[in-house]
Amino acid sequence: MRILRVDEKPSVGRPGNRGVRRVSPTDEIDSQTQVVDDALRQQADQVRVARKPRIVALERLGTDGRASGVIITLEHGNCPTGFCQVRRGHETVVSSAHNDDVVVGAHEFQPTHLVPFFDVGDRMNFMTTFIDAEGVRITYDVYPAKKPKGVILLVHGLGDHAKRFVAPATAFANAGYTVYAPDMRGHGRTGLEQWGGDESQLGHLGPGGLRAAVRDLRQMTDIIRGEHPKLPLFFIGHSMGSLQGQILINTDAARYAGVVLSGTAYRRPGFMNAGDLNKRFAVAGGNGNEWLSRDPKVATDFTKDPLTFKADALKLFGLADGLRLFGTPAKGMSRVPILIFIGGDDSLGGEKSVLKLADAYIAAGQDDVTVTVYPGGRHEMFNETNRQEVYDDVISWISERTAS
Repeated sequence: MRILRVDEKPSVGRPGNRGVRRVSPTDEIDSQTQVVDDALRQQADQVRVARKPRIVALERLGTDGRASGVIITLEHGNCPTGFCQVRRGHETVVSSAHNDDVVVGAHEFQPTHLVPFFDVGDRMNFMTTFIDAEGVRITYDVYPAKKPKGVILLVHGLGDHAKRFVAPATAFANAGYTVYAPDMRGHGRTGLEQWGGDESQLGHLGPGGLRAAVRDLRQMTDIIRGEHPKLPLFFIGHSMGSLQGQILINTDAARYAGVVLSGTAYRRPGFMNAGDLNKRFAVAGGNGNEWLSRDPKVATDFTKDPLTFKADALKLFGLADGLRLFGTPAKGMSRVPILIFIGGDDSLGGEKSVLKLADAYIAAGQDDVTVTVYPGGRHEMFNETNRQEVYDDVISWISERTAS
């Protein structure tokens, strides 16, 4: 094993070699300087669109987080039919040829979005859906880069949802990578619609279970490939998203330019904690979510979020799907660069677990495997006190593989 200092580049690309980085702790970043514009406020920003009209207002209707439509105001006319459109999936809902100010009103469906074939001067995020093979509608967000040099499929964890990843998704988009972030089945907006708005059912995957969730990732990949056929595609999975990603790349690794596994573990008994993940972080008067991050606001916000819930995989998935989470890297899987990173105090797997996982990938024929361990970090490194360092490290790793 080669242990590298922070200022050393991980040694990668050599058969049988893994780069291991133990990153020195950094001072806590003032949370007030971590300015994260929520998606609605970003959408309401003025956006310059090629050939005019200019979008001067975009407002999502409703206050319950499950709005049925959007209002879009355009100005300065010159909007030929087929250019200024609001779409649902591949269906054009509104197409405007007006030469004056245009107001596209509320529509009785969820969701709508502007199609991403405008030449947008400033990024505008949007939300859309697809229907999977079992008939479940999967909601996902897109963060378009201005001049994309690659695309990222960003997958959340168990008890989680895509809107908790606005900050890293925005950082990646600002770095030139268009991001697709789905609410996986049983989670977030997808789960709410799937279970008729019953928040108590969140976490249950529904028909097809875990295998259908992995198929949804393949379908999401198909969608991205169709929209960006010439750009390199990277997979980033956190926690349960990383475990599903491990299953996915056993057969589909060739579809990705690189794979990033955050808060992950080696998927064998003894290497994943099936008990109380908060046990060693519990404090008097705590909320039970201190294991997520050293930043207390993260645990507080998670507790207050109506779309988050306790990550009890066996209870939520059942015995059969719980057992399907176990597995190892497949012999003969296609080669793909792999970055594995965790906090040194991650209670899901820990350093021993991810080093075992890295060795297993090397044994399966991988020759570009990097492990990063951030001392003191907990499970959600994207929400840790040194989160900006983590964003920068991931962007740097991806950029190196984009150039190659």
